[in-house]
Amino acid sequence: MVHVFGPQARFPYMRDRKYDVPDAPLEDLWRLLDFLGFDRAVLVQASVHGVDNKAMIDALARGGGRLRGVALIDETFSEDDIAQMNAAGVRGVRFNFVRLLGGPPPLSVFEHVVETIRPFGWHIALHVGGEELIEYGTLFERADVPVVIEHMGRVDISGGLEQRSFRWMIDLAKTSGFWIKIDMGDRLSLQGPPYDDMVPFARAIVEAIPDRTIWGTDWPHPMYQAGKIMPDDGDLVDLLGRYVPDAELRHRILVQNPQALYGFPEMRQADV
Repeated sequence: MVHVFGPQARFPYMRDRKYDVPDAPLEDLWRLLDFLGFDRAVLVQASVHGVDNKAMIDALARGGGRLRGVALIDETFSEDDIAQMNAAGVRGVRFNFVRLLGGPPPLSVFEHVVETIRPFGWHIALHVGGEELIEYGTLFERADVPVVIEHMGRVDISGGLEQRSFRWMIDLAKTSGFWIKIDMGDRLSLQGPPYDDMVPFARAIVEAIPDRTIWGTDWPHPMYQAGKIMPDDGDLVDLLGRYVPDAELRHRILVQNPQALYGFPEMRQADV
């Protein structure tokens, strides 16, 4: 999971955005993927572009089948709009429930969007913290579409593995078929590089739902916290190796699970 931003000369940012970020166009992403040795990526629409998904759609069109997308949409999008985005390679829609970034959408909008995307088999990706997950868990279960919890539910690792919100997230994922993305360990870590304090949390998630765990780097790391060291994406790949020491299980998380969720063509293990 990564983002593309701009270039602003072609794809301006929202006027009332919550943060600023330099351009990070598709060409920069290709260089990153080549450096890391990855063939595919999923582009998640970032809030600076709002529901104007043109930058992401343009990248998908130039992606040669290597990219899939997760969009931001609202109640103004029609079924025809969704069909066009589906043809472009979009496979999900993202909702922010984190109050720091504006809080949850109107529930009528959430329900309308879910109804509109359901016939296309899209999932919903939730930027949600542990307490919001507890508060809105029943709403997410009722959605009747695949659900992805982003950023490990923004777990507060100072609370330990047995804290209520973390156990709630894992139990909900096990019983309701939710997916969890084990990304953003660099932001959640209290120790900083090499982020060893995140390993037990990621391993607990993988152990619980190995067939519904996915991973990402959050490149180019927008809105990074003051005082924290900007991560090297190569270090984040190494961190995944500590999350998941078993090679076959890493292959499942990096290849097989994304194939199932995003509709990528099958890739043999020898191709990875």
